[in-house]
Amino acid sequence: MSDALEDALRRDAKRITPAEAPAGLERRICEAIGRAEPPAPARRPLLLWASGLAAAGAAAALLLAHWPAAPGPASAAERADAAELAQAVQAMPAQVWSQVQPRMEAALAQDPLQQEKAALASDARSALGFLAYNFLPEQNAPKARRG
Repeated sequence: MSDALEDALRRDAKRITPAEAPAGLERRICEAIGRAEPPAPARRPLLLWASGLAAAGAAAALLLAHWPAAPGPASAAERADAAELAQAVQAMPAQVWSQVQPRMEAALAQDPLQQEKAALASDARSALGFLAYNFLPEQNAPKARRG
């Protein structure tokens, strides 16, 4: 279907011959643009501005009417409860850490990345030992690696 459409468009394009613009058309267009007066700025009706101000005033009045009041001073019982709660919250991290720490250390011991890190460190120590044994003079070679 797209081939038929493409063929039809090609046939139409061959039949259309571009017409020459009349002499002086560009000059007449430029002169007409130069003579044209700029459009007058649109004036917004006073009613639109008044209704906008009225809506803003109503929204402000509604907001102020439903604004929550400032809390009053706390009673002695409320202050005591708040102090107990603060002490419990401050003690909580130590209690939580003492319960979580053994589990976390066990999980880290089984962590594949930690195992890979230990294996890389071991391989690096072995490579350094090999290099020291084979390339350092006898007096500097580690004694544990000798024959």
